[in-house]
Amino acid sequence: MVVTCRSCRDTKWICEDHPNKPGWGMHACRCGAAAMPCPHCEPDTDWNKPLDFSKVFTSVIRVARKKVH
Repeated sequence: MVVTCRSCRDTKWICEDHPNKPGWGMHACRCGAAAMPCPHCEPDTDWNKPLDFSKVFTSVIRVARKKVH
């Protein structure tokens, strides 16, 4: 897999305190700051509009229901 965005590593989320690190995923920043949409991948994000986390919740629920051996 080729990574096209160095800031978010194609997750579309970056760390608020460290914008050069992803805010979501396996390589996410672990500083504890909130994640925000990547301005390089999501330049048209309306910062005043509430974010839709339904896809995130759906993926977390899918992972939580899988059995881990």
